[in-house]
Amino acid sequence: MRQPPANESDAELLDRVNALPGVHSASLADMPLLGGAHIDGLSVEGRAAPRTEVPDVSVKTVSPLFFETMGISLRLGRDLSPLDRSGATKVAIVNESLAHEFFWAGSPIGKHVGLGGVPDLEIVGVIADSKYNGIRDGIPNTVDVPVGQSQTLSTPRTLHVYTAADAAKSTRQLATRDANAGGFARNPATM
Repeated sequence: MRQPPANESDAELLDRVNALPGVHSASLADMPLLGGAHIDGLSVEGRAAPRTEVPDVSVKTVSPLFFETMGISLRLGRDLSPLDRSGATKVAIVNESLAHEFFWAGSPIGKHVGLGGVPDLEIVGVIADSKYNGIRDGIPNTVDVPVGQSQTLSTPRTLHVYTAADAAKSTRQLATRDANAGGFARNPATM
């Protein structure tokens, strides 16, 4: 029997977690909220940066509902969706800092950025600036790409859950249901 594609099992996991009592939304990311990867070499459509001025960016691979789950407002455009998968137009969501720095003369929606190469990611949304790497750090330029289009999403992934219920109780409930379903929860924590 073949293994299901990562995004199919991810969807099943998210369906299961979203069905728990008190869960408002759940999402996956390749890293915890305050742990984005740092990439040197953002390429921006229409901008040829000298080698000494190649902009850097913080990157995270996320599933749909990540921004809602984390309380990050969508300012312009649309959120990621399950339709943003392999074979579809490659998309990204950028933060306001990146949008203002590189697209100050107009809307970034429909423009393209790239991560260290050809600008092949179409910007479909702009999110509010938020802390990314650490609470004491400044606001970096960020690019978020969908889990369904990632070639490099590694395990373990981080499950983010926004719940109206008691966080400790929800964590125990999630870990119990997870153990019964084959297990994914390791080192659950609350914020």
